[in-house]
Amino acid sequence: MKNKFTNRMPQICVMLFFFLPSLFGFLPLGDCDGGALLAQGPGTWTQKADIPGGWPWPGTKATVGFSIGTKGYVGTGYYLDGMGMSNNSADFWEWDQATNVWTQKANFGGGLRANAIGFSIGNKGYIGTGLPSWLGTAIPKNDFWEWDQATNTWVQKANLPVGRSKAIGFSIGSKGYIGMGLDGSYIAQNDLWEWDQATDTWTKKANFPGTARFNAVGFSIGTKGYVGTGAKTATNTSPSHGAAGLMNDFWEWDQTTDIWTQKANFGGQVRHAAVGFSISGKGYIGTGLDVNDYEVSDFWEWDQAANAWTVKAYYPGISPSELFGFSIGCYGYTGGGMKFITMSFFEYAPDPLPANCCVLVAGISNPGTVCIGTNASISASGGTNYSWSTGATSATITVNQSVTTAYTVIVSDANGCSDIVS
Repeated sequence: MKNKFTNRMPQICVMLFFFLPSLFGFLPLGDCDGGALLAQGPGTWTQKADIPGGWPWPGTKATVGFSIGTKGYVGTGYYLDGMGMSNNSADFWEWDQATNVWTQKANFGGGLRANAIGFSIGNKGYIGTGLPSWLGTAIPKNDFWEWDQATNTWVQKANLPVGRSKAIGFSIGSKGYIGMGLDGSYIAQNDLWEWDQATDTWTKKANFPGTARFNAVGFSIGTKGYVGTGAKTATNTSPSHGAAGLMNDFWEWDQTTDIWTQKANFGGQVRHAAVGFSISGKGYIGTGLDVNDYEVSDFWEWDQAANAWTVKAYYPGISPSELFGFSIGCYGYTGGGMKFITMSFFEYAPDPLPANCCVLVAGISNPGTVCIGTNASISASGGTNYSWSTGATSATITVNQSVTTAYTVIVSDANGCSDIVS
């Protein structure tokens, strides 16, 4: 049964001495920030099927989320054991938008992990960095893994040149990006690294010009990447990394020029451990932890054309911090949570819905090894229009290589949706 929330429930502060997962599944508790309820805007939150799991292993936080086509993917993170202790996970799950059903997939190839990053490129998913254990002595990882949707297998790719936890990640075209976060000394960083899917190589890009940070939000719209909110200083060396120096600034990075530009500050109060995603030219940021370490539930939309923030319907989950987030077509999805480590999962529908919501995943047939001087055919699929790096515009091209070459194709459809694959 679906539960729809359009208004924020009264705030309730609850002290729990034992866990009642069944209670967590339906109580829409507000955050305990002790402040007045603020006006909220349009949009509808609908509760979907809970993330799988159950007593004595309820909930998930610091989890990775991304989407491929009409499927959402959630993996790694922390969970609670039967003694109420946090443990890292390697679980990886697929959620089907059409059926609202979760299916377990092959565990993350890098082993136990939390506070990692994830994104997708074409029909491949990627997870990397993060902490391998809950111990305060855990050193941030720099490994990077690719998951193939077709074969349900993980393959390790080139390591990020630096170890990192609580970083930001997003993808643009056939490139993936990881930046900022905490290094092995728990110091916030300001770097940005680009991974090329075609060559499996990392390239350092222009440093983020704002304050170095961790627990920030990152997402992309078109050829632009966006970073906002976050914390300047980790106040302890435990994996929870208490935070100080919270921020609400918001920045745009241009893939074409490698230039950062500051945009209008995030519309809500300063925070870290927020969630973000994009839908059809709009960016969304909300939830998180405020300066008093209270969870906040407000949710905001950023208009790329107007450079303006508008408050939307509050997130109704009981633990609105360290959520995962992704979007599919016209809808955004988020769930999990830090303080109560919940299994709840919600869909956000903008009001009004965008006129054109893209769900296009390009595919490419790889002939494998092609010997120099021989012909080979490469075919793309998923759309109606094709633009190859060779200049060809047909779905299938014939190549005769004289040197080692990577081929890229932009696939688009009649709705103006596009994807790129190599």
